[in-house]
Amino acid sequence: MRARLVELLAEPPAGYRAPEAGRGLVEHAQAHGWLALEEWAAASDGAPFYTVTVGRVAVDEEDRRFGLRWEFRRTWHSWGAAPGGVRLLGSGTAQTPQVPRVHNAPSVRRIMGVISEFPVV
Repeated sequence: MRARLVELLAEPPAGYRAPEAGRGLVEHAQAHGWLALEEWAAASDGAPFYTVTVGRVAVDEEDRRFGLRWEFRRTWHSWGAAPGGVRLLGSGTAQTPQVPRVHNAPSVRRIMGVISEFPVV
């Protein structure tokens, strides 16, 4: 069994760049006070993928009705994409105060709407 399935990278592999939708999500989250994490990783076959995670803790009572945080994760992968490109892979995952269990994430556009609706003040 392989000891490690992926190697995390701080920068895109040579010839790749972050997708505009992923970078836009990160910038939108940060502009609204949310935390954002970008990760490049290489699968065991060397195919790179890019994951964005954005989230925040629910701080006021109205936001904390059912859960304690928002977290959205979306991944873009190079499998089947043009050389140097990546495309959205699956639906991603989400956790929200309203639905604290892990579930399918909404679209990147809808995630940006949630961020706008619940900025960190």
